[in-house]
Amino acid sequence: MNAKDANRKNAGKVTQLITRLFLPIMLVCLIDCSSNESDIPIRPVYIKRNIYTYSLSSYGSSLYIIKAVSLPSEEIGYGGILIIHAFDGNYYAFDLACPVEVNENVRIGKPDGSLISKCDSCGERYDLSFGLGTPLNHISKQPLKRYTVSTDDYNNIIVTK
Repeated sequence: MNAKDANRKNAGKVTQLITRLFLPIMLVCLIDCSSNESDIPIRPVYIKRNIYTYSLSSYGSSLYIIKAVSLPSEEIGYGGILIIHAFDGNYYAFDLACPVEVNENVRIGKPDGSLISKCDSCGERYDLSFGLGTPLNHISKQPLKRYTVSTDDYNNIIVTK
């Protein structure tokens, strides 16, 4: 057997080893990552706010909505809506209901300047800074429920399911 054949044989063994080790790990991750269903009940969501009127133009700014006031067609989800202008430059919206408590009247608090929000009931803190709503204390097994955000040509932020 020459050196080329030996290298091919070794490369085949390495490929086989990688497939046997990493394929199951990747499948577990894909299955686990796809089960990000929130325990927060599904409720209608529709909010439209102007970026400048509601001071959402600067990074780290946020808007905390617990009552529909602008339009009769407004819907605020289960516990209310939190809109943030994240540090990555994008806008994100979350349901205010804490995933640990799953109660429309138990809401996360208004975020601080670093876009961290806390539930005063269970103590969980959520990192909103890049739009993930990640639990920091690991009390919650789920991130905050996130809604779809778009903008229009008139500097409005539109939040839907």
